[in-house]
Amino acid sequence: MMKSILKRIWNQRKSNAWILSELCIVFVLLWYATDFLFVYAKIGSESKGCNTEHVYRVSILTNPLLNIHTKNQDSVRTFKIKPFKEIVRRISKYPGVESACCFRGSDCYSDINMFQGYSIDSVNIVRALIRYVTSDYEKVFKVSLNEGGFNNWSIAENPYPAILTSDFADSLFISKPKLGQTFIDYYSGGKKYKVVGIAPRNKTDELSKYHKCIYVPMDEEEFAYGPAKIAIRVRASDDHLFAENFMKKMKKELQVGPYYLFSIQSYDDNQAIYEAAKGISNYIKGSIAFVLFFVTNIFLGIIGTFWFRTQSRSSEIGLRVALGSTKRGLRGWMVAEGIMLLNIAVIPALIISLNIVNAELTFNKLLDASILRFVICSSITYLLMAIMVVLGVWYPAKVASNILPVEALRNE
Repeated sequence: MMKSILKRIWNQRKSNAWILSELCIVFVLLWYATDFLFVYAKIGSESKGCNTEHVYRVSILTNPLLNIHTKNQDSVRTFKIKPFKEIVRRISKYPGVESACCFRGSDCYSDINMFQGYSIDSVNIVRALIRYVTSDYEKVFKVSLNEGGFNNWSIAENPYPAILTSDFADSLFISKPKLGQTFIDYYSGGKKYKVVGIAPRNKTDELSKYHKCIYVPMDEEEFAYGPAKIAIRVRASDDHLFAENFMKKMKKELQVGPYYLFSIQSYDDNQAIYEAAKGISNYIKGSIAFVLFFVTNIFLGIIGTFWFRTQSRSSEIGLRVALGSTKRGLRGWMVAEGIMLLNIAVIPALIISLNIVNAELTFNKLLDASILRFVICSSITYLLMAIMVVLGVWYPAKVASNILPVEALRNE
């Protein structure tokens, strides 16, 4: 049957040439649109390496009218460090709070990131996002470590404990076992760290690439330089109107020393604000709407082309019915011919698409080009095109096969 179909396509090559050209061009355009949507779908479905659901940021500010003598260590400890630790304790005891932590450095849904360089030989330097965190950071953000844990999490340890994301550990140590290995902070006088855990890859928001990241213990003495970031995880059952109730009840409770409660905001709200400020939401919605409109037009165009092609051959189909062909067999033959035309057109289309990838003309800002990505998008495109061809052939072929043999012979 395949040989017969190929022979028929060759005999009708003049009329089939424009259909093959159309299928080739449409396949490339549809592949590009599919690749674009695939990038957003893939990036959006990836884990950030932490969980921000039911997590809130509590903003504590310092009253500028209260002067603390920062040169006096006892004064700093009494009027800045201890009050801030008391605030964290009170927040952690608030009803509905599962756990609370303090941290500095990079945060989710923020462009204000802190980078540092690390090395094992003082020659090859690997840059990574850095987060200074207290031990409860793991519980608040549900960081499920691949190996190790936040054990002996203190700056009193020597070397300092550190948790690395898997991609950072691979870049730093390559083929060595990761846990227990030591490295230095290149830009901090050779401060020495020891790997006590490996964390999943990390990114600051859903639609960004993964960043190498390191977690190190937070020195509570740093509270003297200003309030740290405070994050709390709230039980799901207590999350309703949590922020409003917290502000009302804790406004006075958290006026300790020079500090006061400024705001509390969920990471869900932070995400919405961040994406609105960056124009991400509107861009994605607009892009997806445009691509879907484009795909719909392709869909209608392909169906229309094959519908017209099949209807124009109604006499031929009727004649085959008159010569004994079954209606089911005719429909199968027409569909097989359409799929064969698609298979022929796909060959040059894939070559063109591959050259587009090699020329880096695809959307690679969020996701690197790869063979797997090309294969997946090409397969999806082929499947969509095949569905279009079948829909464009099957129904008109069914109508044409119902023609009476007498009418087909008269037309012939």
